[in-house]
Amino acid sequence: MDTVCIPKLYRHVAARALAHRLQSHAVWDEPSIACGLLPLWLVLFCTIMGLLMVSCQPMRPPSPQPSAPMEPRLLPTLQVPHTPPGTGPTASRAEQQAAFTAAEALRTSNQPLQARQAFANFVRRYPDSDLTDDALLALGHVSATLEQYAQAVPYYRSLLERFPRSERVPEAHLGLGVALYHRQDYANSLVELR
Repeated sequence: MDTVCIPKLYRHVAARALAHRLQSHAVWDEPSIACGLLPLWLVLFCTIMGLLMVSCQPMRPPSPQPSAPMEPRLLPTLQVPHTPPGTGPTASRAEQQAAFTAAEALRTSNQPLQARQAFANFVRRYPDSDLTDDALLALGHVSATLEQYAQAVPYYRSLLERFPRSERVPEAHLGLGVALYHRQDYANSLVELR
């Protein structure tokens, strides 16, 4: 931390010199003048000492600005899967990949409402795509990020029922367990987390 500080020796010398002048000044000999000037000198002395003390306080760094809500730590960012070339109709697969990538870009740019809508549109438009399990997982994650756990549960369950052999099944169990925990369904949460 940076500090702006008047050296201790200088402060000490300045304070002693001011105190000496106040004690040795000839005006103090006359009681009527001394009573009128004493509060003024006392205020001046206290002000100078206060300024000296404040100037030696460390400067605080500016407080960080609040940012957009972060995703829960237990729910990792999805990696955009690469679909192997030469399988299925090329135009349709490229279109699916572009739609999924656009939805994921919305999610990673902290636009969860738009991302949830884009993933929902993807699932409706491409129900049999290789990426539908990823989209369902992302829908669950986005809903959990928005703390809408009641909406997250059906997305995770849909992935588990429709795609039991997906590589996303462990993440879906984890997300479902966390969502159920937040809904205070502890028994089912524990089952999913095992």
